[in-house]
Amino acid sequence: EFAGAQNTYGIEIVMPDGKALQAATSHNLGDNFSKVFGISFSDEKGKTKPVFQTSWGLSTRSLAALIMVHGDDAGLVMPPLLAPIQVMIMAIGKADDPQFKEVVAASQALAGELKNHGILAEVNADQTQSLGYRINEQEVQGFPLRLEVGAKELDKGVIKFARRDTFEKGDIKKGEIVEEVRKLLEQIQANLFEKSKKQQAELTIAVRNYDEFKDVMAQNRRFIEVFWCEDSECEAKVKEETKATPRVCELKNLDQKADKKCFHCGKDANREWLFAQSY
Repeated sequence: EFAGAQNTYGIEIVMPDGKALQAATSHNLGDNFSKVFGISFSDEKGKTKPVFQTSWGLSTRSLAALIMVHGDDAGLVMPPLLAPIQVMIMAIGKADDPQFKEVVAASQALAGELKNHGILAEVNADQTQSLGYRINEQEVQGFPLRLEVGAKELDKGVIKFARRDTFEKGDIKKGEIVEEVRKLLEQIQANLFEKSKKQQAELTIAVRNYDEFKDVMAQNRRFIEVFWCEDSECEAKVKEETKATPRVCELKNLDQKADKKCFHCGKDANREWLFAQSY
């Protein structure tokens, strides 16, 4: 709990290596700080009282968590709801090809149509790099969906797509672009969410005793669910021996009144906590 706070709430994210990353915190400071610093207000009766304050933080470490949870060997993987560019449209062709201007115009028109329907789309018609380089760059940057527009696609009346999350490829009929792109983005968002939930479940384990706890922390790190006495001396010994600390008591367990024993010292324990090593 934050020093001086009445209550502290936090969001802890388990990383693929089993370590914990604190993504955000919110502290109910009560009037502890306002009394010290003389921050007050006059109530409806004209009486001066110290204000009640909160303090919260959602820092850039959340971006690091996003990269670590969803990224892969090809680079970033951005969820559509957070991506600054949801659809990258690749204009395919060579600058000296008479049809290339038509391809670029069609790509820009497609981007405009998607934008009109609330989809963040951009066109990449860069001729200073090869198509392979441009595609690789787009994958590294993690844009959720890539559309490819070339002379062949215009002739066939289809647009090629490639998903960043699964690398699945396929064709979309030109008249169904907006509907199909929206569906694909929804599928990508849902897939990434389910993937992260599955990873969280796989990286969370309940143990029965301290020996099991030490084995997990020494071999295959996880979030470990244990009943803990909430004693500071007990916490210090666990940290000294395993480098693990209590990260959070989940909201569902806040009001627990379980008649259990602490996994480490054997004292009475009412609530279940998540322990982990952290960065």
